[in-house]
Amino acid sequence: MITKPQQQAIHRIFQRSSDGATSYLQFRRRFRKSFDGCLIGKWVGMTLGIETDGYTHS
Repeated sequence: MITKPQQQAIHRIFQRSSDGATSYLQFRRRFRKSFDGCLIGKWVGMTLGIETDGYTHS
């Protein structure tokens, strides 16, 4: 389950650059659950982590 803050963080990242994704849903599917509810995904050559509170780091 993706938290609301994680959804909002993914949407903010998508608005900066879709990085080739044709839709928000396609972009969101790049992110996978890791440990402690953190989401991990690739974006413009970086690996991003999005914590359950929406904090995003590379």
